[in-house]
Amino acid sequence: MTCLEDDVLHEDVRRRIGFAVAKDEMRNIMLMDTARRLPEVLRSLLEDLSECQNELDKLHEKKRLMDPKEVKSMVDVALHEICKSICDYLDGDLETASKFPEALKDLDEELEDEEDSEWKSRRLGESATIEEGEQLRDQIESLVDEDMIPDYVNAKKKFLGGKQFQRAFQLMKVVMAGKFAIEYFFFHFDNL
Repeated sequence: MTCLEDDVLHEDVRRRIGFAVAKDEMRNIMLMDTARRLPEVLRSLLEDLSECQNELDKLHEKKRLMDPKEVKSMVDVALHEICKSICDYLDGDLETASKFPEALKDLDEELEDEEDSEWKSRRLGESATIEEGEQLRDQIESLVDEDMIPDYVNAKKKFLGGKQFQRAFQLMKVVMAGKFAIEYFFFHFDNL
């Protein structure tokens, strides 16, 4: 008896062929493939989730910055920090001086820098002329050359920021007082 003539297949052969067997085999292959690809799929999903979370955070930040109250609060904090930095600088902040030691200058260096600056050819204020600015510079140079600048103004220390400003302010007071007042001051206080 041959297989072709017999309508009923041998039991052992029937278990190896047919739709049910193919379906079970395909299911096993798909499950094994899924198990192998699962870590890669999870990694890809986690990356997508991270990107989406970052985008959501950006959108929340943009929404927060659209709120006028929030922006006002942030500007207030920034302005407070800026004002504090300016005040610290004008007070002669030691931290700023230690961060920029190359910017520290004594009076001679400041005067030399002023000679080379763009301010030399500009007017000093609204009413002073360029010539009057030159006369002021000449007067300062004369006082420095004659060693008429008091030590508290011409300290041999290098300053930055507020200390420079304080020194410049004192220098202007001395220059405005003129040679006569300085000589009078030195004469009377040296003879005490």
